[in-house]
Amino acid sequence: MALIDLEGNVHSDIFIKEVSDRKVEDVYKLTHEAIFKGVTFQTSGIGKHTLD
Repeated sequence: MALIDLEGNVHSDIFIKEVSDRKVEDVYKLTHEAIFKGVTFQTSGIGKHTLD
């Protein structure tokens, strides 16, 4: 299923699948930071919109 954000925009490059916790083998989290004019910000990812 593609992601639909709070404004109703469909993101066909982001997918969601619900699975039970018994079927999950590994869990990890990636974090990204961007530095803009000397200030560090956490971002949800690095992509075209982040770089714009």
